Amino acid sequence: MQRFVIPAHAGIQLWRSNQERAIAPPQRQGWIPAFAGMTAGEAPGSATVKGKRIRPWHTRHTMGFDYRTLRLAARAIRKGAHKAHLGGGAAHFAERGEFQLALLRQLGLERGHRLLDVGCGPLRGGLPLIRFLAPGRYRGVDANASLVEAAHHELGEAGLADVRPRVTLLADFEFATLAERFDFVLLFSVLNHCTPDERAHFFANVPDVMADGARIVVSHADWLVPGDPTRAGLECTTRIERASDLPPPLDPARWSFPQGRGGPLPIVVLRAAA
Repeated sequence: MQRFVIPAHAGIQLWRSNQERAIAPPQRQGWIPAFAGMTAGEAPGSATVKGKRIRPWHTRHTMGFDYRTLRLAARAIRKGAHKAHLGGGAAHFAERGEFQLALLRQLGLERGHRLLDVGCGPLRGGLPLIRFLAPGRYRGVDANASLVEAAHHELGEAGLADVRPRVTLLADFEFATLAERFDFVLLFSVLNHCTPDERAHFFANVPDVMADGARIVVSHADWLVPGDPTRAGLECTTRIERASDLPPPLDPARWSFPQGRGGPLPIVVLRAAA
């Protein structure tokens, strides 16, 4: 496995405010969603639910917030409420999406490649990817119906319907139902929100959508152990472990991501084993 080096490029902004941190959803920082009936200020480690002290759900399961439970009304989606449920909130929605495109381009993504965005949500990364890729080359899937609806709202707001992006509901990583293969499979802050059994199911099914030479890019991969991809005939070809593995312009902190736990690192690239 090679140490990853990216050529430098410019044009990036910095950090997020404490106020924006306060509205960000719980990922690996231990924040608790107010709509779950918990007191956010008591995280991490415990919370109060109906007067009882309990461990937060996501710490009991060693995973982040379960986005499958999120439900949004159409009116809330029209007002952009879905953005508040992503790390960085609405203030950094576009910026963090552009980071995904910049990273993938450095990993070899080209305009003519076919890309599957697993857990695409409301297209934070999908919008810049759709603009970059040739028409019809982007496919987004998500297990949450509200987020798929929000994705279609974002497409309309961005005027991207004419480039034929496809964003659909897909549960349980049932990739064979897509009947299509891709050059890149992106999972940005997805598998870190899954249980070990769900991750194993992903690795068992992802070969169904991999074209020859396909690359799987997984962020927030501190949970990954070598046996997970190996059992599916995959190997890790790149592991971006620290910000110092990246040139300064691609340091995640410069794209408003938190440093350390909660940030996108490590990022791994997987391919079919030789």
